[in-house]
Amino acid sequence: MNFKNLNYFFQIFFQRKQNKIQIDSEKQLEKLWDEYCERGYDYVFSAKYLKIFSTELESILLPQPNGIVLDGGCGTGRMFKPILVKIKPRKIIAVDFSNSMLKKAKERMRELVRSGICSEDAFEFHKRSLTQPFPFANNFFDIEIFNLVICYLFPREWKKVLQEANRTLKTGGYIYFTTFLKGWDFRKIMQKRVFHVLLSCFSMIKAFPAIESINKINNLVKGGVIEYPEKGEIAKELKKMGFIEIETIKIFWDGGEIIRAKKC
Repeated sequence: MNFKNLNYFFQIFFQRKQNKIQIDSEKQLEKLWDEYCERGYDYVFSAKYLKIFSTELESILLPQPNGIVLDGGCGTGRMFKPILVKIKPRKIIAVDFSNSMLKKAKERMRELVRSGICSEDAFEFHKRSLTQPFPFANNFFDIEIFNLVICYLFPREWKKVLQEANRTLKTGGYIYFTTFLKGWDFRKIMQKRVFHVLLSCFSMIKAFPAIESINKINNLVKGGVIEYPEKGEIAKELKKMGFIEIETIKIFWDGGEIIRAKKC
């Protein structure tokens, strides 16, 4: 292990004072996610303690052969392979507002093409914010997936995403969400488990440069600039909209939820 990197890790994770950042526009938020991506976002979410979001979500994906899937807030495309293998769609429409994330997502798509899992025709990419009206017709998608997206929006903006998701999802289609919940503090949780992380997960060592971005995001949450939903709030809203078969998986010591629901 590089001791210079280890020292940096402890400086960032255990500093009491955090630099304040001001973000009041989606463009600034987009730049923050570009920075996070370039500093090691993929390494962070390859870590054992965060990979659970993808693995648990993958475990509840239902097949929808030849359907159209929306990967809303696709990030670097970490869900592409599980979607292709479990759902078996004819097309994945991947949407994200970060240029850096989309660039890596396209690289991941090309890797899947080279491995013979899919063709390039199976993908369509859109750079746009999910808080704006979706550029898709009513009842367009068979499945919609929002993996760690709605918890990183400006306060209550996730309700706009739910409304557009409901509009564009076919009757009988399934919607999936993963989210951190109000009260979750990434930095505090990882401080408590820092030695387990260092001993068990080499990817976190590679993720050191991304820690600064993580802290910036944490500060936005603490300052109320972005807002995690309350426990059970997403499921409650989906029920109001008429969704059925709503299932919730609790993860991260009740600090996160994975939700699946069917449009009635």
